[in-house]
This record gives sequence, C-alpha cells and structure tokens, in this order.
Amino acid sequence: MNDSQVKSLVNVLLNSAKSKKSTKNQNSLYTFHYPEPLLRFISRVNETIRCSPCCYVAALMYMDRITELNQQTIQIDFSSVHLLFITSLLVANQFIDDKPERSLQYASLLNMSVVSVEMLKTDFLFRIHFHLLFSDKEFEAYTDRLNWNQIEIPPKVTDLVPRVTRSFDSTKSSLQ
Repeated sequence: MNDSQVKSLVNVLLNSAKSKKSTKNQNSLYTFHYPEPLLRFISRVNETIRCSPCCYVAALMYMDRITELNQQTIQIDFSSVHLLFITSLLVANQFIDDKPERSLQYASLLNMSVVSVEMLKTDFLFRIHFHLLFSDKEFEAYTDRLNWNQIEIPPKVTDLVPRVTRSFDSTKSSLQ
C-alpha cells in the first residue's frame, strides 16, 4: 500500500471507532489499549507484513462481519480497533494470499506470543462462522469506501473452493 492508501485506511478505521462508545460488556479478548497511534501502527504493519492490498479490503469486511454477528460483545472502538484490525488482517492474509507462516510476524507486531495470536485468530474465525468468501460487488463497495480506485479485484475464491453438500439423512459430507 502507498501512503495515501494507508491514510485512507486509517481514516476509515478511526471513523468506525469514533462512531462507537466503549461498552462495559465488551469482550475482553479484543479490548487492548495499544499505546501506538493508529497511523503509525498501520504504517508499521504495512512495512512489516507486505500483504496484498486486497487483504486490507477483506480485513475491513471481516471486521464488519465480526461486529455485526457479535453486537452485544464486540464493537470497534479505540480500545479494540488495533487488535480487531490486525486479527482480521491475519485472517485475510492467510486466506487470500495463503501465507500461513505470518503468525510470528503478527505476534511480534503486537508483542504477543504466537499462541495468543493463534487463539485470537481461531476465536475470530468462529465468531464470523468461517464466512471468508465475498462477492465482487461487496469487494468493490469496500474499495469505494476506501477510495482505492487502482486495486484489482481478486480472482473469485468461490471458483477455487469445492462445494460441500450435506444430506439430511446422513452425517457424511460429499464434495461436488
């Protein structure tokens, strides 16, 4: 990402955080008062991780999904934005760019253990019900939200994943 894209991403994240007030019943797993300003943090993430720009777009989609599906326990605010974003970026990076070795880099960015980062990722995936796919239209809407005009839409992930069907009479799944 270039500097203008980083600033655009930070503005979207800050606007999301500003629009929410912190609640006492927020899940403590994602509540983390990170001392680094968000712009510096995202710039450092961008320099360290080097994932494709579409991962940043997908990370925003995943952040919205986790907050929509868990409205009573998770909100994007100033105490959760760093950790929610980095966790959603890790999920996007591993799913879209297929970079499983990155957990150590994410852990070092957060000054956390790899086990803690993996625990966050696992919790995140369960909370979004492993819903990682997105449509071209959804991707374009988030790209427009970021004002990123030059970004390419990733190939359709749905074409790469075999469909799984489940019979009501059986607990066995079959691939089609």
